[in-house]
Amino acid sequence: MAESHVVSALKKKHARLKGELFYHQQAVERLEKALEATGQSIKLFSPEVRLHHIKAIKPVHRSEHFKQGECSRLVMDVLREAGEPMTAKAVAAEIVRFKGLELDDPAWVAVQRTVVNVLKGLDRRGVTERIARKHNSAHWLPR
Repeated sequence: MAESHVVSALKKKHARLKGELFYHQQAVERLEKALEATGQSIKLFSPEVRLHHIKAIKPVHRSEHFKQGECSRLVMDVLREAGEPMTAKAVAAEIVRFKGLELDDPAWVAVQRTVVNVLKGLDRRGVTERIARKHNSAHWLPR
């Protein structure tokens, strides 16, 4: 016989997932209705417009810890002051210390992810340089 605490935990997980799915299905229905209404409005003003030719715009999710462009500036400031290559984790730690943030584990992971994405973007633009070090850890420095 299965252990009751395992089955109980799985039932709770199942119920949470079912609730989340229901919530998102309602959100999809609401968005589809809004999309249909805007499509009808467009057709009212300009019937020749082909709605399927309108490209979707990907939503941008901003970090709750940084204003727009702030993380990029802080990353560059940290790298310039360090004078030596740093890991993304070390850069994130310096930024958190500088801003005086008290972060729980999920928020810390989110800040690290933001810093890594900023570093990759800066590298694509030629502003930073990625150096591979031992154990496949990437180190970054300004160009």
